[in-house]
Amino acid sequence: HASAAFQSLIQAIAESASREDERRIVSDECARLRTELAQPHQPTELAEMLVRAIYCEMFGAPAPFAIIPAMGLAQHPNPRAKQVGYTACALLLSPSHELMPLLQNTIHRDLGSPESDRACPALTLLTKLADSRLAELAAPLSLSLLEAPTASGRVRVRAVGALMRCWAVAPHAVEALPAPPLEARLRSLLSEPSPPLVSAAAAGLSAMVRRRPGLASSLLPELLAAQSRLLGIRHAGAELASAWISRPELASPWL
Repeated sequence: HASAAFQSLIQAIAESASREDERRIVSDECARLRTELAQPHQPTELAEMLVRAIYCEMFGAPAPFAIIPAMGLAQHPNPRAKQVGYTACALLLSPSHELMPLLQNTIHRDLGSPESDRACPALTLLTKLADSRLAELAAPLSLSLLEAPTASGRVRVRAVGALMRCWAVAPHAVEALPAPPLEARLRSLLSEPSPPLVSAAAAGLSAMVRRRPGLASSLLPELLAAQSRLLGIRHAGAELASAWISRPELASPWL
């Protein structure tokens, strides 16, 4: 349930007659938020203010004043508040931002739990913002989540994305992980029953192929086997089939 202030912002932007009006509306909203965020608020109220700050960023008005509140909200135990906090951090920060080190303890703590409400937002942020220093911390934790028996499919899919980000910015951090190597782990995921997990593994292998073109020919039989198996899941009408794999015009969009 959006507040009156949020509804008023959306309506004003939608009804703005020109780009100049839009800039004025967003600029006024930024000034209002700067004052409001300096005051204490309940987590749900703070989360909505951060979403409004994200809207300001989307419309071209920088909102750096929202970074500290977003980092604080990322530490909150409330799942929705934590999600909004991490999302705002991912949009407002950059890998080289001077405040990124302040998030490391929060990320470390949340990656230590296989609970999707805690791990998923942190893993999603890693796929966007991990640099070489953060990758050294995050790579072993992401691998633990990928292999955790109690981790949900959502957590494992995001763990693959986080590992690929670590591999891209700090290959040595991933190569130092216990055997088997990341390539072998991704190839084994192609035989998983979960289409999103197969998709994540195929995307990771695609990134590896860009650096090692010779890998493509050896992957082809495994990808075709995965395609046949997933199409079989679709034809059998099993619960594992998802909407994106049931589209008749595009049988395997990940391939």
